[in-house]
Amino acid sequence: MPRKKEYDREEVLQKATAVFWEKGFEGTSMKDLVAATGLNRFSMYDAFENKEGLFKEVLRFYMSQMEDQLFVDMRDNAQGLASIYAFYDRLLELIDSGGNMTGCLVLNTAVDCPCREKVIMEMVQDQYRKSQDLLEACLQLAKNKGEISSDADPGALAQYLVGINHAMMVMQRIHTPIEETRSFLDTALKNLRPLSAA
Repeated sequence: MPRKKEYDREEVLQKATAVFWEKGFEGTSMKDLVAATGLNRFSMYDAFENKEGLFKEVLRFYMSQMEDQLFVDMRDNAQGLASIYAFYDRLLELIDSGGNMTGCLVLNTAVDCPCREKVIMEMVQDQYRKSQDLLEACLQLAKNKGEISSDADPGALAQYLVGINHAMMVMQRIHTPIEETRSFLDTALKNLRPLSAA
């Protein structure tokens, strides 16, 4: 009879996420992961096959957490510009709390991880498309409600906002003061305000 697994998978993923987030994929060793998670090497390989397998699970876990934490309004109850501003309020709160001091794990992966692992890059690309689609849907709703100009291009504005998100995560990764990050965001979002209906 097979032995019952004696570990909490979610707890293992949380601990592994912290290691990959701090050190990156290339900088993380199996020794680091064994030490952080408390799993022995046999259990680690049995559960995840290898470091790449664990990293894929970590990315899925991280993406799900971030979606629930940041994108919940846009996903479940889109309200046009109000949902976009609520997203940025949450993002600033997360940054200010120190909960994102090493930037975004997905963005870090896009920059740091070699493209040799096609599945990992596809996961990153899918996540960016998903966030852009959520933003575009909110902007389209804002356009339909007359909150932004009838000439506005929701797709182009969504791409712009994704770029803003990337910039904010880079700023946090280099420990930019929160006041500067907030000022940067305020300036960036002014590109939406002139389009607002009078």
